[in-house]
Amino acid sequence: MGARGRKPRKIGAKGAETRRLLLEEAAKLFLTKGIGATSLDQIAVAAGVTKGAIYDHFDSKTDLVFELFAARGSPILNALQEDRVGVEQLEILLEHLMSTLPANPDYVTSQNEFNHYISSNPERSTRFKTLAQDSLIGIAARLEETTKEGDLPLGPLETAIALSAIHSGLLFHRLIAPDLVTDEAARTIFCRILGLTRDRASSDAPRSSGETTPAQ
Repeated sequence: MGARGRKPRKIGAKGAETRRLLLEEAAKLFLTKGIGATSLDQIAVAAGVTKGAIYDHFDSKTDLVFELFAARGSPILNALQEDRVGVEQLEILLEHLMSTLPANPDYVTSQNEFNHYISSNPERSTRFKTLAQDSLIGIAARLEETTKEGDLPLGPLETAIALSAIHSGLLFHRLIAPDLVTDEAARTIFCRILGLTRDRASSDAPRSSGETTPAQ
């Protein structure tokens, strides 16, 4: 039975640590060898467990791959806090998005590898489309719950689509044109989408717990 039809497994603290380790070692191997060239045996060896232990957590390599990328979460959805509303919520979202933008070659490389892996198989491609759609719907729903009419220039779904597309594009273009895709440019773009003026969207804006000020 595939992961989508499988009942969630109950795991204790030790099992959770094993699962985390499997995902961590898999990510390293996928980055250096590629997803297609990495076997479950290699992941098991790297994690110091038996191959059978992998099946205690994942039904297949595909399930592991999707779990790995789902575990990253959406930087947009992760920043939307249930206890913040209106402009304060949008300012927190802005600062969180800015904090994720430092050039990260590994992120882009792993994302490109994932895109190749899913596009080479119709079933994986369909599964990813569902995952991506669910993510956009989740972002839109959270925006609708925590903002009021007039806070956003666009509707919640349109805002979710724009933020997701532009965030991904900025991550890529920061690598190839860092002198053009500056923090200033990125902040201006996000402010336009979120309906924030630059004086409100300053470095003094409220932040989520533990978040540091992004470099300017």
